[in-house]
Amino acid sequence: MQSLTEVIEELGNPFLEDSEDLLVDSRNIVDTALSDTFKDIEQLGLDQYETYVEERLVKQTKAIADPIKRNNLHLFSLAPCTHEEADTRILLHLEDSVKQQYNKALIRTVDTDVVVLAILSA
Repeated sequence: MQSLTEVIEELGNPFLEDSEDLLVDSRNIVDTALSDTFKDIEQLGLDQYETYVEERLVKQTKAIADPIKRNNLHLFSLAPCTHEEADTRILLHLEDSVKQQYNKALIRTVDTDVVVLAILSA
């Protein structure tokens, strides 16, 4: 419990978090670059639609059947997960975050299993 208390004192109480950060299903705070990608993705799609219409229908500089350029948006670096329980998936995501050199993470949970697993793996 000492470790948990120290984390709460350092990072703040996760049950009181009210930031504007993008949160995922597990309520983990997402990296700002990923958050920005999600915020800009609709505009990206609209821009690509306008380009498609302009090139293929208006100017007819490309054939309608020409492939559309791929978006190489690197949203998530994890391979497909084989973990069935969300408890262990959260830790898998944390491990991936450490590999990407993040040094802080916030997990919101009411599940004591997640708290215990997080403390044990710290």
